[in-house]
Amino acid sequence: MDTGNTTARNLSTGRVFLSSTILMRNFISAVLFGILALTAQAQQPNIGTRLHSVVNSSGKSIEPQTKNYQLELTISRAGKTARYRMAFNGGSVQTDLIDKLAEQSENAAPRTMSFSVNLNPFEDGGGEATVFIGRAITYSTKAKEPSGQERNIVQERSVGLTTKVALHPGKPVVLFDDEDQKITLKLTNL
Repeated sequence: MDTGNTTARNLSTGRVFLSSTILMRNFISAVLFGILALTAQAQQPNIGTRLHSVVNSSGKSIEPQTKNYQLELTISRAGKTARYRMAFNGGSVQTDLIDKLAEQSENAAPRTMSFSVNLNPFEDGGGEATVFIGRAITYSTKAKEPSGQERNIVQERSVGLTTKVALHPGKPVVLFDDEDQKITLKLTNL
């Protein structure tokens, strides 16, 4: 009984079986990759074509916005007025603005305000606007140390205004008014 030849034959058969398995696995992977590539390619829009409609969150097809608007945010505080103008074509605007009326410290970052508007246009002009304006207020408090001494601590607190208003072209809307400041927003068709 020649066990050397039998062992060699069994090893050779095992290698052939192992090689066949690897080839089959590579073939299946290549076929699946080809199907995936063709499917993904079929779902991609042609780069050179213009989309003629937009689908909103409810799945309804709507035309893209073609009107340009300008928002003018006016803030009056302590006898001074700051104006900020932004252009957009409907939808929303979200930005950080330098607070021109805040007292600026010499070695500190400039004070900013967060501003965002989401406009849903009316058919006859203007639109319903959801507005957010926020800024950080710095204040000083006192705290006692374990030694009994008091020290000043500077802290910040975020304050904001969120509201929904109807904006009509050329007519400013007062968003906030008190004895310290007044905030208005005006929409203009461009």
